[in-house]
Amino acid sequence: MSTINEKIKSCELKFSDLVKHDQTASFVSYCGGLLNYKTSDGFDFSIPTEDTGSGIFKNEHKATELMRWIRKQVDIVKAN
Repeated sequence: MSTINEKIKSCELKFSDLVKHDQTASFVSYCGGLLNYKTSDGFDFSIPTEDTGSGIFKNEHKATELMRWIRKQVDIVKAN
């Protein structure tokens, strides 16, 4: 069974799949200046607190609300 990162690297899973309308992202932890979230399909990504401005970050969001940071992590996964 492939991991979600392997599916992204092989183009089996696209960025648009991670942020489709029914996807959510849940807060997992805070560590070292990063808010760590996981999408409902299991994709982990982080949001640097210095990048949050005066935003409100809840326990759960629609993935589309956090797509800026999801895209950054997808790009990192593809590059590695």
